[in-house]
This record gives sequence, structure tokens and C-alpha cells, in this order.
Amino acid sequence: MLRRTLLAAAVSLPLAASAQPLPDYGFDWITVGDPGNAAYDTTFMLGRPTGSVDYSFRIAASPLSNAQWIDFANALDTVATPQEQFWMELQASPAVRRNSGGVFEITPGREQFGARTNYMLAAMYANWMHNDRSPDRAAFDSGAYDMSLFVNNGGTWSSEGARSPDARFWIPSIDEHIKASYYDPDKHGPGEGGYWRFPHQSDEPPAYALPWEPGAQSNAGIEPPFTGEWRTEMPLGLYPETTSAYGLQDVSGGVLEWTDSPLMDVIASSRMAHQSAAGIGEFAPLFEDIDLLTYGSGSFIQGMGLRLATVVPSPGTLAPLLLLCLHHRRRRPCTTHDHGPHTPCLHGVMQRNDSDFLA
Repeated sequence: MLRRTLLAAAVSLPLAASAQPLPDYGFDWITVGDPGNAAYDTTFMLGRPTGSVDYSFRIAASPLSNAQWIDFANALDTVATPQEQFWMELQASPAVRRNSGGVFEITPGREQFGARTNYMLAAMYANWMHNDRSPDRAAFDSGAYDMSLFVNNGGTWSSEGARSPDARFWIPSIDEHIKASYYDPDKHGPGEGGYWRFPHQSDEPPAYALPWEPGAQSNAGIEPPFTGEWRTEMPLGLYPETTSAYGLQDVSGGVLEWTDSPLMDVIASSRMAHQSAAGIGEFAPLFEDIDLLTYGSGSFIQGMGLRLATVVPSPGTLAPLLLLCLHHRRRRPCTTHDHGPHTPCLHGVMQRNDSDFLA
């Protein structure tokens, strides 16, 4: 499947073609090929079929972490308006906060937590990436999104502006997000695509359990015996074998994720978000079922995560990537039968028990 997907990506033009090689900036990019896939017929709140995308694109394997957010926060801070500084001070506290020198820093131990942001800052992050992470004010104001179109309507921020067709990095649309998370080009057999109900290549909910427990697949359906921030947030990457068909991690659990699709395609003050987050308890299957997973949130709302998308490299730059990737095999979801008791490794640190995890 991956061989066919990569070859399709090589001959398919994305929404915005990349004339020059793009730096990876430390992201693990997943190619979502199979352009023109069928849409999913039943969705909640959207009122239309969704998930069909007629171009290839790449999307980050995991949501943005605080470690990937901090350079943006400090770069924007030097040229930010008071409103933008206020948003940043709220967006991930206490995971990201000002130190005594006035510079943003990450609370130790929370580097791999999902970064939290409102929609406007997420759009500015995409602009910053589009403009090669330049510290100039103009790099935050346009590129993927025109920030001059964001309007304060008495406390409710809205934008009539759509993603630029020339965007090199962007917030994925609800169709892109659903396709990357739920669509499998080979669900019903080779070349017979379809949608899984849940984002770990299954029509049954994942095994919700702490990462060191046998067969654990997601932290969404558990309520960890922790207090404060740990009750609703855990580091990303704790379930590396739990992926979508394309290879996305942390779709189940992780953080709520912005898309750049307006609610019902018309309400400019809200954007659709992917409904999943760590520690949401017994209602997790309702949040993660493809029929129920979407909802709208005001653009000024804090606390959402961000999974970036980007263009597929032009054919000249993709060829070496194909030679490297054709040997990669698609991973199946982790099951107790496959692995038995296991202790997932996060950045080289083995997670075993509550005390180790909190250390």
C-alpha cells in the first residue's frame, strides 16, 4: 500500500506545489496520497460528506509539541501586539510561561506535551513556517493566511479569509484531517479504500489504558490518577504503534486539534476541530467515532492543539525520498497478542509506573 501511495504522491500535484525543497524543521511528515478518494457519507454537524481530497499532501505524524512551539512564541513576542502577547501568555500556561527575564520557556518535563493555542496564533504559526521562520513582523502576518482579515467582533474573533492557494504550510482542513486519520486505501482489500470508525485502523474503540499497561493503545478513555494538568494532558508519542493507516500518531488521545474549515462551512467566527483529548474518560468512543468527532469552536478559544500540513515535495525532490521509503513497511496497530506486556519508550525514557511517569 505504501509503495502505491508514494508513487501516487510523486505524480500528483498538491494544492500548492513546492518549487524548492522545504526544510523538515524537525517534523516527521507523513504523505497522504490516493488523490480523489471517496468521501465518507455520514458525519455529525458538517451536513455533507467529508474526507475526500483530490490532491496529495503531507501532514505531521503528531500534533505540535511545546518544544516545537517555543521558538515561534519567542520570535513573535519580539514584534507582537499586546493582544497577541495576551493570547500567548494564556495559550499553554503553565506549560509555556515567561521567565524572570521576560522570555517564554517550557516548564521542565512538559516539552513533549501538545502545544495549546487559539486559531489566530495557529494561523500565524503556519505563516511563520511558510516564510522560513523569519523573525520579521511580515512573516507572521501573511503567507498561508491573511491576518488582516481577522476581525474582533466585540470579543469574538472571526476571519473571512481562506487559506492561500500558495501556502507551503497550513492548518489542515476537516477533509484533510479526516482522510489522514480515518481513511485506508486498502481497508477492503488491495486498492479497495474505506473509512475506519476509529483512527487506529479499527471499527472498534482502541484499548484505553496507561501506556505501560499490556495492550494499551490510547490515553483518551482513561482518567489518570494524577492531579491538575496531568489529569487532562499527557506527553505525545506514548503509543507509537497506534497509528492511522497513513501513520498518524496521537489522533486518539493527544489534544483537540484545529482545522481551518469554518463550522458548517459558513460560520466565520468558528472553526471545526477534531474531537479527541487525553483523559476524557468513558465518553472517549463518542468523541473519536468518525460519525461524531467534529464540532465547532470560536476562533479566539484557547486550549486547542495544532497538527500542521504541508506540500508534497516536487517530483525532482521526491525521487530520493521514494527510494528511501519504499523499504518501509506499514505498521499494524499494537495489540496484546502482538506484543504482550510492554513498556513504550518516549524519547529514550522507559515508562513503567506512576512515579516514573510523573518524575
